[in-house]
Formats: sequence, structure tokens, C-alpha cells
Amino acid sequence: MNYIEVNITIPLNRENGRDIMVAYLSDMGFESFMDTEIGLNAYISEIMFNELNPDIAGLQGINMFGAVKISKRVIKDKNWNRTWEKNYKAVEIDNFCRIRTSFHDSKPGFSYQFVIEPRMSFGTGHHATTQLMIRLIRETNPEDMRVLDAGCGTGILSVLVSMMGAKEVIAFDNDINAYNNAKDNFLNNNTGNIRVLKGDIPDVKESGFDLVMANITKNVLTEHVRYYSGMMNRSAILLMSGFYGTDLSDIESEAGNYSLKYTGSMEENSWMAAKFIKT
Repeated sequence: MNYIEVNITIPLNRENGRDIMVAYLSDMGFESFMDTEIGLNAYISEIMFNELNPDIAGLQGINMFGAVKISKRVIKDKNWNRTWEKNYKAVEIDNFCRIRTSFHDSKPGFSYQFVIEPRMSFGTGHHATTQLMIRLIRETNPEDMRVLDAGCGTGILSVLVSMMGAKEVIAFDNDINAYNNAKDNFLNNNTGNIRVLKGDIPDVKESGFDLVMANITKNVLTEHVRYYSGMMNRSAILLMSGFYGTDLSDIESEAGNYSLKYTGSMEENSWMAAKFIKT
């Protein structure tokens, strides 16, 4: 399957323009994103792009982004990995975690370092929400925990908690590219205690989790939080991200309906990750 690369120029004086654009395009069906010096590149299947073509053209006229400029090109399926190699930069979070691809050299000085081949899946580690989740995981310490990774994407969070000593990890995603990509990433990082499922939250029949991780979107989080709570042990931890700081009160209110108590959060570039305890 061919993909469309949409090149987006965002005015440098537009605060948080990149993150806002990523959120907007994600809702439209774009699957992956790469930062550039002038904005970002966004990737979507050619079939999906053709369906959205009028909406894509309309982005240039959206006032909230300022003087946005858009161009596009077709990427043949066989050239996809070459495109990633050209644009992907290793992600370094303090001296705690380094996420790289196979074409990056290993680098000393990190507690955890692993290889992710993003291919066509969302979750390269560059987005603020992923990095916020990683920082919350560091505070949580998942050693000996049973963990659920909801909407796992490339599987970054699953690999990390596995390396940190989680007892068992179940990851799932409803996107076939993410499912296949995560399987390969788990295998390549020798994380034998991770099981990956293709499907959505109602398809997960497991329960008794000590830690649930969900980095998705506000709408999905508020819709699925009842499932998360029902799968969690007493005093288990829920980490959620994929929403703005202005949405925290809505997230907290809905979580409270299912015996989930808000205990803290982190924020970066208006994005937020929050921690809840099952009471």
C-alpha cells in the first residue's frame, strides 16, 4: 500500500502549533508524524488521503494555525523504511531512557535503551505524550506488576515496563500495522513476557492488572475508562495521556465515576499525562 507524505510548514511564532496540528491530523486519520525544521511531515494511506482530500486542502485556511503551507508526495510502500531512516532521530529522556532504531549506534549512559522500528505505526517516542508517560512510568516502578498497554502503537511503553521488571504485559491495538509492528519490536527487544492482541478494549478478556497505561485521545479515554477500572486490582495504578491540560477536569470527573482517584500529573507543551489510583 502506498502512503502520502504531507509536508506542513507551521509559522515559527505559532505557540504549540506542531502539537495542535498533530492532534488535529490524528483525528483525521493520519498515522505517523515526523518533526522538520519548518514544521512536520504527516503520513496517511493513499486511500484514506483521497477520501479526505477536500479536508486536507482546507487546512491551509484554518486560522488557528496561522499561515500554514502544505505540499505532498506519494511514498511507495517499498521506500517507507528509507523515509524513516532519513527523518528519525533517537529519543533521549534524561539519562533514564533512550529509544533508537537499528540504524542508530548504541550510546552509554542510559538506564534503559532499546530499539524501535516505527514503520507505519504511531508511536515514535518523539511526541510529548509518550515522553510524559515514560516519566510517569519511571516514578511508578512497574517491577513485578501485571501491566495492560491500551492502544500500544509501536509498543514503546510495553518494552520499557518489561525491561523494568514487569511480571507480565498485555498490549493491544486495533490497527493492523501497529499490531504487526509491535510484535516485531517485542521480539527484537527479547521481551518474552509481553503478549500482543489485535483488537480494542472490549476484546481484552484479562483482568487483575496492577498497572494500566493508555496514551490515546481524550474521547477514547473517557469512553474506555470504565473498562480500565473493571480490569484493575484494588490500589492499582492507571496512567493516561493524549489530552490537553484544559481537559484534565473532564478526565478526572469521568475517572471518579469508576473509583479512580486522581493523584498527580505532568504537563509539557500543553499536553498532559495523569496518574490515578483504584480505590
